[in-house]
Amino acid sequence: MSKESWNLRYRASDYVYGKEPNAFLKEMLPSLEPQTALFACEGEGRNSVFAAQLGWEVTAFDQSEAGKVKAEELAREKGVSIDYQLSSVDELALPGETFDLLVLIYVHFPREVRRAYYQELLSYLKPGGKLIVEGFASGHENYQATHANIGGPRDSSMFLSAADAGEDFPGMNFTYLKEQEVELSEGLGHLGNGWVLRIEGVKK
Repeated sequence: MSKESWNLRYRASDYVYGKEPNAFLKEMLPSLEPQTALFACEGEGRNSVFAAQLGWEVTAFDQSEAGKVKAEELAREKGVSIDYQLSSVDELALPGETFDLLVLIYVHFPREVRRAYYQELLSYLKPGGKLIVEGFASGHENYQATHANIGGPRDSSMFLSAADAGEDFPGMNFTYLKEQEVELSEGLGHLGNGWVLRIEGVKK
């Protein structure tokens, strides 16, 4: 989707994907020592704000101005602060190997830039840093056909797969790597059963 399309979506009064964090992130994050974290394509801020509530020093980015407005409103509501930058992946200008954690929750890219963008994002992660990913996986199109509100890209080439994870995210030791069915209840944007890939990894 274009920047304009995301702005239109996020201008809705409700939070499209809700205010609660992604369930996989909510499960994984409390066991980690709070340090520095980068949240990519963060939209309305539900995940980065959750991390800030746990004591993480959070940087987030997205190209959507409307998403930033709602993320900063949510941070104020929860009594925390986040550094939210307006940027696309290819315009992001952060020092390399800066962050202890990189979080990609439903961060999907077109096939022609997908691996380059994921590898660009990995360049901001310190050696020994953690990666947490949840995204729709190949086969999710079957769920889209029967669950009208489940969401996800309509271009199946943007889906992730466990088989491709080593090429999408090179230089990682995967401690968790699994495709699975999950029931999503994330606002009205992700509602119903879907097929996802979940990843936890450590950068070599």
